[in-house]
Amino acid sequence: MDYKDILITKATELFSKKGFHQTSVQELATTTGISKGAFYKYYDSKESLLVEILRQNHLEIVKQASIESLEGPQGEDLLTKQIMNELNQWMKKRDFYNVLFRDFPPQENEQIKEVMNHFRESMMQSHKDVLIQSFGNSVRPYLLDIVTILEGILKEYVFTIIFDQHQVNIPRLAQLISNSIASMVSSINQVEPVLGKGDLSLKDELNLKLETIRRQTSQTRLTLDEEKIHSSLDLIEKEIFSDKPQFFMIEAFIHYLKQEESLLGDIQILERIIESYMREA
Repeated sequence: MDYKDILITKATELFSKKGFHQTSVQELATTTGISKGAFYKYYDSKESLLVEILRQNHLEIVKQASIESLEGPQGEDLLTKQIMNELNQWMKKRDFYNVLFRDFPPQENEQIKEVMNHFRESMMQSHKDVLIQSFGNSVRPYLLDIVTILEGILKEYVFTIIFDQHQVNIPRLAQLISNSIASMVSSINQVEPVLGKGDLSLKDELNLKLETIRRQTSQTRLTLDEEKIHSSLDLIEKEIFSDKPQFFMIEAFIHYLKQEESLLGDIQILERIIESYMREA
């Protein structure tokens, strides 16, 4: 029996129902079937547990929004499916997020702020991927503009779902948002891009993310060997930019790096950028 997983499940239920501050460590331990002392074997504080729940929720949203999870649909239907998956995840966890944003405004807690920043970066990359897959390379000059508009629309609807507790028909809403983006894309070349031309190339994004991860290894408590992490990153970089990259080797190194939980968010972003880069190569 994995008490850590049970603890996360029970804490999510209690935080969603009672609120974070109204739920005690003793109550969390009792509901899970462990002692209060055993709680601290898994987490050093109630706040650490909350951050872990938030991180796992975000990983699930990112996973559901990934291109790999959208087998079947093509074109605009691909975008509709991704939006629907995202909104379903927000709806599923809205009670938890209601408590989170009420009790812990992201800008007032550094740990939560860091997790939210990782999440935003992951979702932006995911949205870039699906827009290119849905509408083709013609959207590239406008990509940042379109992503900004899409995420602004999604943000307002998510807040309506979470805070106003509206019962929303998710498939209909996803179709509405997707149709709106498609209509905009069909006529967007009549104007000049505002943000798009300042976007980094995929190669630049790759190099930047690799350097970010290397820096983080010196600032983070790691479970994997730091030297092996750096070697894996070096080999990934070498393989990606070789004349005949071996995809199975890159996948193997990514799989190894994903075992380091403290870097998981960044590794997943790196994986997405690599996939986009390989599709264009």
